[in-house]
Amino acid sequence: MRQSTILALASVLAASVSYPALADWDKIGSYDIGYGPDRESHSPDFGGPVERLRFTARDGDVQCAYIRATFGNGDTSDLFRGLLHQGVDDNVDLPGGQRDVSRISFNCHAFSHSGARIEMSADIGSYRSRWMQNPNWKATWSRFMRWSQANYNNMAGANWAFLGSERFQGRRDEENRFTGWGGRNMTTVGLKPVGGDAQCGRVLATFGNGQTRELNANGGDTMREGQMTRVDLPGDVRHVTRLDLRCHAVGQRAVTINIYGR
Repeated sequence: MRQSTILALASVLAASVSYPALADWDKIGSYDIGYGPDRESHSPDFGGPVERLRFTARDGDVQCAYIRATFGNGDTSDLFRGLLHQGVDDNVDLPGGQRDVSRISFNCHAFSHSGARIEMSADIGSYRSRWMQNPNWKATWSRFMRWSQANYNNMAGANWAFLGSERFQGRRDEENRFTGWGGRNMTTVGLKPVGGDAQCGRVLATFGNGQTRELNANGGDTMREGQMTRVDLPGDVRHVTRLDLRCHAVGQRAVTINIYGR
């Protein structure tokens, strides 16, 4: 009877607990840490923004005076100080809205004469397209990542195809022209801000027959980062050749808008 009561209570507790979604971690570097006084080493330039970082000591414990992030705007922040235990993952949230990491500096030492390593992984989350647009994507980062353009398209939603992106600087409307349609016929366009929220004062489509049509992009209201905004095309024209976007970043200095078609 007592055992049945305990099992029933455990089932109730398990059902009432809300577990966080599992992050998709990508290993983006491994750094040798020597024995003796702390020595500073640096990561290569990042391929894009990240949601979170993870540090794991291998081949022994590692003591760090600091692990420091340098961001795209030149600001720095110490992400970790103290002891990294061998084999234990230390997950680090980035400060405030800072996601655009340019590099990581390690000032650490190993306890073993043979040294140790620190593995760094990233939860890239909604910023995958930014990494794939990086000039070093094919030569460097694509060898580390477990994902590709094809499965990123699938993540965007059923039947969506990733077409490209446009970047907007500043908090006033800036007009960019996107022409990467490749002759596709579309029923719906999807706009997804990456790296921050965005607003578009105007979205103007030009079609193969020369007609133009102004499209409704969320009624001009803010489009939230990482969320797809559907823009339906008029029923009589489908062959889009150009999209003129007049948009600006909301709450930050720049934003990228990914463009999808369906």
